[in-house]
Amino acid sequence: MGEKIAVLGAGAWGIAIASMLAGRSGLNVQLWSRNEAVARDINESRKAKALPGCLLDGRLHVSTDAKSVLEGADVAVLVVVSFGLRGFLASSAPFWPREAKILCCTKGLEEDSCKRMTQVIQDELAFVPLDQLAVMSGPNLAGEIAMGKPASTVIASESKETARILQGIFHSESFRVYVSDDVAGVELGGAIKNVIAIAAGICHGLELGDNSVAALATRGIREISRLGAKMGAKLETLSGLAGIGDVIVTCVSKQSRNRSIGEEIGRGAPPERVLSERKSVEGIHTVKALHKLSKMHEISLPISEIVYKVLFEGFSAKDAGAVLMEREPQPENN
Repeated sequence: MGEKIAVLGAGAWGIAIASMLAGRSGLNVQLWSRNEAVARDINESRKAKALPGCLLDGRLHVSTDAKSVLEGADVAVLVVVSFGLRGFLASSAPFWPREAKILCCTKGLEEDSCKRMTQVIQDELAFVPLDQLAVMSGPNLAGEIAMGKPASTVIASESKETARILQGIFHSESFRVYVSDDVAGVELGGAIKNVIAIAAGICHGLELGDNSVAALATRGIREISRLGAKMGAKLETLSGLAGIGDVIVTCVSKQSRNRSIGEEIGRGAPPERVLSERKSVEGIHTVKALHKLSKMHEISLPISEIVYKVLFEGFSAKDAGAVLMEREPQPENN
């Protein structure tokens, strides 16, 4: 059957990754879903509600049995939501394959601890050496990946060998993969951009114009870089696909779930209702972590803070733009 790839998590991104890899020769790809209906639909119809209009590869097999999916895996790809990752790892640790390379594709920060996803993995799978661990992030909309449209991404690991092995598995004519050793930078770029995308969505919902979205996205990159520098990220990483690239696509694309949350709120939907209906969207949880991190590191994150106030403190979305525009004038590089 060839090299076994276990993909854990059957949201849109997990399904897209699994389907993309299932079409590669020499790979035996199995996808874990906690939802029996999702598994049944994919196995029987090769379709998934999370990816409307996409026909999935016929060789992809989906199971609700995490143990069987993980058994004998050479590579385990984690795409479990950030707020569920620790619990999943704790429950699956007894049957986790000790020699498997782990590629984390979850984009987020743990809400309570503010930890990056690889740090959560290290907590729960302490037996896994760092040189077996990697992360992947970039401007990667799941629907486009599933349809085979061209895209690029970054895989980062402290081990050059691990990064190269995973690059060899994922790289193709339609999915260009770069490698890096900046795990923190790739993770932080992928997590924080979701909050900037919510802010961009509010601009879209309020019909503030393209200039406002461009300015907000650019200043959002400054926030990501400012916090990233405090947390060990390399600025060149945040100037690349995992930083600027991901910010651009999530702020501009209507396929972005984080942007769509902001857009609903900008159009007047009560934040409480939107958050209740869309609680699985990563940016909601990341904005809480950023609120804590800004206090912890004594660093100014004005865009992230105004998003936090709109989502959780009853601040008016209509007034949010004015608050940012009326801040004290300062040098651009601040």
